[in-house]
Amino acid sequence: MIKFLNLLQFLTRLTVKKDLDMIDDMGETLVFFPLVGIVIGFLMYIFSLVLSNFLGPKFYILVSIFVVLFETILTGGLHIDGFGDTFDGIFSYRPKEKILEIMKDPTMGTNGVLAIIFLMVTKVVCIEILLEYGLYIIIFQVPMVSRFVPVMLSYNTISARKNGMGEMFIGKANNKDVIVSFGYMIAVILLSTYLYKGFDIRAFSSILTAILIIIFIIKWFKRAVYKKINGLTGDILGCGVELAELLYLVITVVFFIK
Repeated sequence: MIKFLNLLQFLTRLTVKKDLDMIDDMGETLVFFPLVGIVIGFLMYIFSLVLSNFLGPKFYILVSIFVVLFETILTGGLHIDGFGDTFDGIFSYRPKEKILEIMKDPTMGTNGVLAIIFLMVTKVVCIEILLEYGLYIIIFQVPMVSRFVPVMLSYNTISARKNGMGEMFIGKANNKDVIVSFGYMIAVILLSTYLYKGFDIRAFSSILTAILIIIFIIKWFKRAVYKKINGLTGDILGCGVELAELLYLVITVVFFIK
C-alpha cells in the first residue's frame, strides 16, 4: 500500500498522507502505474458525468475543455511537459547530446508548442464526441491504458541521461511487473466495458484493437527513440503516456461511432 501511495502522490497532485514514508526505490512501484490510472480515470469519469448533467448537451464542448483541464491540473501537467520536450528534442535532428540538452531546457520550442496544441485540441474534440454518444466509460479507461505504457517502456531499457528523473523507473520493470500490470489493466477495462455496454462484441473488439495498436506503436516509438539517443528519459516516459491517451481516444471514437 505504501508503494502505491508513493506513486500516486508522485504522479498526481493528490496528497493522501502528508507524512507518508518515502520508499528508497521508486522502481518497485512500476506495477502500480495502471492502478494510479484507475484513480485518475474514476475522478475524470465522475467530473465529466456531473458537469455534463449540470450544463447539458448544448455545452458539451465546454465540458470537454474542462475535463481536459481537470486532468491536467490533477497530474500537474507532468506528462504533457514530457510530450512537448520530446517533440522539441527528437525532431530537432541533432546529435544525441544536443537532443538531450534541448529536452532538458525549461523553455519550450516551436515543435513542442505545436505538438501540445495538437494534443490538447484533439483530446477536447474526441472527448466531446464521447460525451455526445454517452461513452463516458472511455474517459474512465484512458488514463488506465496510458499508465501501462511507462511499464512497457521501462522494461529491458536503459537511461540515456545519468541522474535524470526517469532513471528511477527506466530499466526497473521486470516480467512480473509487465504481466501483472497488464493483467489487472485489461481485466478492469473488459469488466467496465461489460458493465457499461453489456456483452457488446463491437465494443470489446474496438477496445482490444485500440490496445493492440497502442502496444505496436509504442514499441515502434521506443525503437525510434533508441536510434536517436541510445536510451530513454523521463520525458520519453511522459510522452508515451500522452501518446497512448491520444491514440486510445482517437481509435475508440473511430471504432465505436463508425
